[in-house]
Amino acid sequence: MTGCVSFEIVLRYLSNNLDLGSFDSAVAALGAGHRYNVPDLVAAATASLFSHISKHSVLILLQACQSCHDREGPPPVTTPPSRRSSWIGSPTASKPLVEPPQSSALVDPNQNENTSEKRRCCSTSCENLFSSCLQYIDRHARQVLLHQQFVQLDSSLVSTIISRDSLQLSSEVTVVKALANWAESRGSAALCGLQYLVRYFNISKKDFKLNVVGRGLLTPQEEDSIIQSMEGEVDLPEHLQQLRYLMSSPRQTPSGNLKKSNLKYERIGAGSEDKPVPSTSSTRPLLVPTEKISILDEIFLCLTCFLD
Repeated sequence: MTGCVSFEIVLRYLSNNLDLGSFDSAVAALGAGHRYNVPDLVAAATASLFSHISKHSVLILLQACQSCHDREGPPPVTTPPSRRSSWIGSPTASKPLVEPPQSSALVDPNQNENTSEKRRCCSTSCENLFSSCLQYIDRHARQVLLHQQFVQLDSSLVSTIISRDSLQLSSEVTVVKALANWAESRGSAALCGLQYLVRYFNISKKDFKLNVVGRGLLTPQEEDSIIQSMEGEVDLPEHLQQLRYLMSSPRQTPSGNLKKSNLKYERIGAGSEDKPVPSTSSTRPLLVPTEKISILDEIFLCLTCFLD
């Protein structure tokens, strides 16, 4: 959207001649409001867009909110240059640039403060809309992740979505398919670590072989090591071992309950939650894998129970 179109939208809003009833007009108004720091226009646009959140529009709204956030920056310089700095353009100048004090006659002392306040108001409206979109995605994760618009997202939004524990999915295979489709349209080099946000240990060994192996998310060596780790035969490579907790963290099921991973855990202490917590503090529940626990580990766990 060009600056002329944005400016026209602002003028129409200020003259009470702007219709925000349609989805496209509200999205355009949102961008215009951020471009020219008009908090009331941003608030009006976001209020209209709340009613337009659906599986077909939610990803577009996420992109719109992110674009508005990326557009925000320091307020533009409105003070003309001083005559005393006219030597800056001289080819013989060797002094560092030091700006002279700004004249109080040229700068309003409240200008930057007012501009910052406007930006905060605009950001708050977009953050509320952004949060509502994420909550909608949580409840309709499968339909949104497999929507054709998903491949248009940039890597930061993909990371924001697939890293959420609150995604209500009956199977982690949905995340695998969504990310594989995204990587296919962008190239595997664009993954840059996104493949390690998938909860592979929440997938059965059979589904892993059918839906993960050969999709290009992991190397053949990583695929083999995860399969063998599921069978309890070998430990993961060091770079995957550091991510094992993340790759086995449960997500919510459509019923709202946390889905347990394929790893076996031993519960230590009363009142523990189902979700593993990587903490040795006696005030937090401690869950540890039961595979390959040495005698020293058992002694440590007994001491932990005694201290609790």
